[in-house]
Amino acid sequence: FWKDYESSFYNVCKSFRVADDRIDFVGFLGIAARVEADQMQFLQASERRAAVVGCVPESLELKHFGELSWMYSIFSRYLIFRESQTICSTRVMLSLTDCGAISPIGSLFETFQRYFDIFEDPQEMRFPDLLQCLQKAREEEMTNLKQIVGGLLSTPKWNAPVGLEDIPTLISEAGLLTECNPGLFQVTTLVEASNKEDLRHFDGRALTEILSKVLQAARARVRKHEQQVIQHLQVPWDVVFALRVQFAALTSTGTIGCNEVRKTLQVMAPQLTPNNSDIKTLMEEILEQCEIGHGRLQTDSTVDEAEVDERQSSDQVGRQNSSQQQQQQQHRQQ
Repeated sequence: FWKDYESSFYNVCKSFRVADDRIDFVGFLGIAARVEADQMQFLQASERRAAVVGCVPESLELKHFGELSWMYSIFSRYLIFRESQTICSTRVMLSLTDCGAISPIGSLFETFQRYFDIFEDPQEMRFPDLLQCLQKAREEEMTNLKQIVGGLLSTPKWNAPVGLEDIPTLISEAGLLTECNPGLFQVTTLVEASNKEDLRHFDGRALTEILSKVLQAARARVRKHEQQVIQHLQVPWDVVFALRVQFAALTSTGTIGCNEVRKTLQVMAPQLTPNNSDIKTLMEEILEQCEIGHGRLQTDSTVDEAEVDERQSSDQVGRQNSSQQQQQQQHRQQ
């Protein structure tokens, strides 16, 4: 919207100018209302275009209005031939994880994996089929969340209605976003953005609904960053799916520690017997490289690559000066 709107924004401001080519507060409010109206018109046109191109029935269009263009952009990411407008079931799984509807770990991911494994041949699915799978995933998660919310509200600490400001703490204590590992400020931002109805207190049903929205939004943010890494490394989609399946088999929380890394290394090289100290050192080096890579992927990053290279060079010199660290490094490479 903004890319095309910037060229005409000057003309929008013209009708609200006062003397000396200035804009007073009343004019500013008028500009804000005009931009909001134009943005809504753009959204409606985009949603309608996605519904037409994706051959979405009217019932599905009404149910998913507001997210059709976003979902179609994810769907089209996995199209091989745009003429067919179909993707295989494996790519449907990737689409559902990219939009945050299902987590790449846990029971819901396994449920959909078993569902698609029923078909001997890769099933071709259209955009409306993806929307139906999206609805099914949300219904499944709502069922799970109802049980979690019911258990929380039965404890003395959490009694309905729950205040808006208490939801981030509830999410943290329930461990609902362990795989995303967001800070409390990020969770608060997601909760406020998901509260479209501007509620201040939530009963069991309203709490379940906003938790579902927050979880999907948080997972979509993480998948967006992962997509940047995937594109940067040019990893094929089938390899991405295989990695997700393997990672899901390692952990049920979305994070891995020394035990999980040791199991992976033993499968790759049974002759290795690394201790916890070796594994922790390896994980620290990987996390350091991930942080450097994350900084390079961000378009607004303030990290200077020259400083990164200089830091890497100094670290390398330090390792060369220590014979003990050299031996550990050779052991890890083996």
